[in-house]
Amino acid sequence: MKAEKKRLLSEGFPHWSKKQFNAFVRGCKAHGKDKLAKITEEIEDKSPSEVRMFHQAFFSRAEKMMGKAGTRIIQDIDKCTQQVQELQESIEALNNRIEDFGDEDGNVWADLKLPADHADNRANRRVHMDGCNQFERFWSEAEDRALMCALYKCGYGKWEEIRALLRYSVVHQFNFNLQLRTTDQIKKRCDQLMAMNFKEEKAALEEVLRAAASAKKKRKHHKDSAQKGSAKKPRKRENGDGSPESQPRKKAKTRGKSGT
Repeated sequence: MKAEKKRLLSEGFPHWSKKQFNAFVRGCKAHGKDKLAKITEEIEDKSPSEVRMFHQAFFSRAEKMMGKAGTRIIQDIDKCTQQVQELQESIEALNNRIEDFGDEDGNVWADLKLPADHADNRANRRVHMDGCNQFERFWSEAEDRALMCALYKCGYGKWEEIRALLRYSVVHQFNFNLQLRTTDQIKKRCDQLMAMNFKEEKAALEEVLRAAASAKKKRKHHKDSAQKGSAKKPRKRENGDGSPESQPRKKAKTRGKSGT
């Protein structure tokens, strides 16, 4: 019995504590299950090689060894990983919009083109705050533009820095509607703008791919038509000297009358 227990422990990870396991799961959810370097930073007293071995064993055997609990944990990790990937794609789309804005286009803080759907959240909305109904002010175009530029400059998640940058901006020093915004409101609006921008860029990319596929299909159709046309064209027979050979016209057959 002791030998069996020793064998099973040697095949597992007896030196991993519950705290380290929870840190591993938390790191997978926060950074994505493929970011081993960042996951290792979340776990105390574990080297990258140890985390890599545990990572391989966990995702290959967790459902079998842990049953429903392992399945639920892996599903949660996959869901969070997908959200992290979507966030990274949204950040890249925002960076592309800012970086594609050239000096000849003007000042990025004042002339940046906003997503087409940014005006959907324009109207004042009555919301429930502190047990009473109050108005939540809408975001103007200048404020949306400032949010996108501040988000690009400070980085996603640094809401206090973004708030401080907007509060002490010379351009918006008298915009008390913007200066009184909370970090939660700033985060919410930034998420909305990033989602709108990503949707617009994705639609533009799909349009380019459809146009390329349509052009390729047309070229293939023209090529097939040309090949069929050349195949149907009759070829003239030639003599030995290269001149076209004249073929004698076939005489029509006539049925003779038989006399009796």
